[in-house]
Amino acid sequence: MMQVILASASPRRRQLFKKLGLPFKVVPSRVREKLPKTTKNPKKLVQKLALLKARAVANPASAYSDTNLSRGGVKDALIIAADTIVVLKDKVIGKPKNLPHAKEILRQLSGETQYVITGIAIINTSTNKVRTAAVSTKVKMKKMTQKQIDCFAKKHLDKAGAYAVQEKGDEFIESIEGSFSNVVGLPLEKLKSLLGK
Repeated sequence: MMQVILASASPRRRQLFKKLGLPFKVVPSRVREKLPKTTKNPKKLVQKLALLKARAVANPASAYSDTNLSRGGVKDALIIAADTIVVLKDKVIGKPKNLPHAKEILRQLSGETQYVITGIAIINTSTNKVRTAAVSTKVKMKKMTQKQIDCFAKKHLDKAGAYAVQEKGDEFIESIEGSFSNVVGLPLEKLKSLLGK
């Protein structure tokens, strides 16, 4: 039976993936993300980053090339990777570098409408087939005071945009239009569609 590998160290992605009911194992990708400051095509960007992660797990020797992924790498597996960014007026926002950076990010996002965009990549190492997709969700954040920003910034230093939306929502989120699971970290509806193909 073909094994399913989730190429992610994110606890939230693991929790979401469990909802699919598929047996899987986790093999975190070691790809270091290099984000541009701005982008006119964020969906293309996150698909590229997700594919880099998937390739790095499928076959580390060919992670940055289009060579035969199954040669010397993981065989008979579906490698699934994802990458999430927040985009505010063409500005790309990834994970904060430190606490001051997290505060700066939250000040920028406070009271603003932004887009949470996740790229998904799936590699079938038996056939070398690759499928990618991207999902965008519109998120409106409430206006926060500096005191709230100082308090909230400490909580999500490992997440794009320096914030997270939990199962019961978040007090600083005013509205979400689109996939909720995408904002949490993995758009399950799109992933199911890709796996079906």
